[in-house]
Amino acid sequence: MTAQRELEGVHVSEVVIQRDHGKVRIAGIPDRPGTMAAIFAQLADVVVDMIVQNGGHDGDADVTITVPRASLEPVGAALRATVVGAAPPQVELDADIAKLSLRGVGIRSHAGVAAAAFSALAAAGVNVEMIATSETEVSVVVRAGEADRGAECLRRAFALPG
Repeated sequence: MTAQRELEGVHVSEVVIQRDHGKVRIAGIPDRPGTMAAIFAQLADVVVDMIVQNGGHDGDADVTITVPRASLEPVGAALRATVVGAAPPQVELDADIAKLSLRGVGIRSHAGVAAAAFSALAAAGVNVEMIATSETEVSVVVRAGEADRGAECLRRAFALPG
């Protein structure tokens, strides 16, 4: 039985660590319609988990995604061979990450959960590199070496079993 803590109507039930992902940063891409279509056409056969696009500077943008670690090198090769705008994008691969997910009912609609999670991670010295939310989950990407410490501090913050 999973212990739960109620935070103003939100039931936080578990913290999950996923260590089987890698991160891909695609930089220097044109910030205009069709760019994401061209990039993700190359990834149609890959499970893309998280996607974060950052607004551009001087007409360029970047996007960071997470993919299964086994797909990391093939994704990098495919993206480096893709011409977006005038040239291939800059592609950086990072296999040294983990994804921490705080799961429960009604999480997305309650800002207090995210604030408590980010405060707990900060107090533990765990840097958050990416964030994604859904109705039932707040997920963050952290350095692989910080995953256990991050999960433990989240469990403590939400009174969950280890």
